[in-house]
Amino acid sequence: MLSLRVIAMVSATVLISACSNTSTRYNTTAQAPALQEPLEAAGQWQQLANDEANKIGTAGVLAYPVYIQLPAEPSPFEHSYRDLLTSQLLQRGATVVLNPDAAKAQISYRVQLAEFQQAEAAKTYNAVITTQVRRQAQVLHSSSHIYNISESESVNFRE
Repeated sequence: MLSLRVIAMVSATVLISACSNTSTRYNTTAQAPALQEPLEAAGQWQQLANDEANKIGTAGVLAYPVYIQLPAEPSPFEHSYRDLLTSQLLQRGATVVLNPDAAKAQISYRVQLAEFQQAEAAKTYNAVITTQVRRQAQVLHSSSHIYNISESESVNFRE
């Protein structure tokens, strides 16, 4: 039931963000936690998947059928990210297979959530999101991004 709610939320956000001409707050640079922008709205998750699909395409991975591996105990973000990344790769002409045995390359991703407490300030969370593409024993692409996450949003990044 939770996954249907997350999918509905992501779909609604994508539709709303597609009709809006405002830019999303999205940051891919490694900065001090106080200087990073938040990754809180599902529209920003869409932007992350879009940018990652572009990088994967640039790495030449779209020539191979790919399998996107869902983590063992996925968080709401991890469920949504897989769906969003699948959509973005398909839009670029990739062949995304549902069986890992049919794939020539495998896409995996990992989310690490770190908690920080600065003096008397509220808790700050950083999410480190790493996406990798492997073909046999070779890493074809890897990228990591660090984002600020509010305490209320941190639940979306936990199992």
